[in-house]
Amino acid sequence: MVDISLQTDKEGKRLGRGLSGVDKYELEWRNILDIANDETLYDLRHAAVRGDLRASPFRSIYWAVFLGVLKPPSTEWINQRELNRREYAELKSRYMLNPHSNPNGGDDPLSQSKQSLWNQHFCDQELCAVIKQDVVRTFPGVDFFRKQPIQEMMINILFCYARKYPTMCYRQGMHEILAPLIFVIHSDQQALEHIRELHPDVE
Repeated sequence: MVDISLQTDKEGKRLGRGLSGVDKYELEWRNILDIANDETLYDLRHAAVRGDLRASPFRSIYWAVFLGVLKPPSTEWINQRELNRREYAELKSRYMLNPHSNPNGGDDPLSQSKQSLWNQHFCDQELCAVIKQDVVRTFPGVDFFRKQPIQEMMINILFCYARKYPTMCYRQGMHEILAPLIFVIHSDQQALEHIRELHPDVE
């Protein structure tokens, strides 16, 4: 259904054959926009179960739809993405504190008060150390996860999640759930860049 090679028109002819790479890319994207407007996601779920999405250049979009990050109608996806980015920026601003920037001053670094920025800072440092210990071991055979910017991104995401949901906090193994999502986002971006190299007119 989502796999272009499996789609047929009313006469039973397969769609996607004979199309250029950019045409196939655009066709699948248009199919996603149509299919994702079905709130049950029936067709999309069955395509995933059949394995039709394995070679798709839009796996990050499928994950976002399945996880409820992107919701129908698809015409609202850009607005939803922008809202998600703003919310994450707000989380980082709220939880990734610098005790040196306390506008009130006078906070004692040795304070054990829950209201102390220094106390929270030391707790956060301990949490980040635990997260980093797992993140640096993420899929050791994959060079992508050895890159420092990627590791820092994962640490920041997991840290913000742990601070937002203190009851759940961080649990060992969460990095292995996050890693595939980051990897498919990167892969999809690489696929788009490749299409743009071949066809500079693609937005």
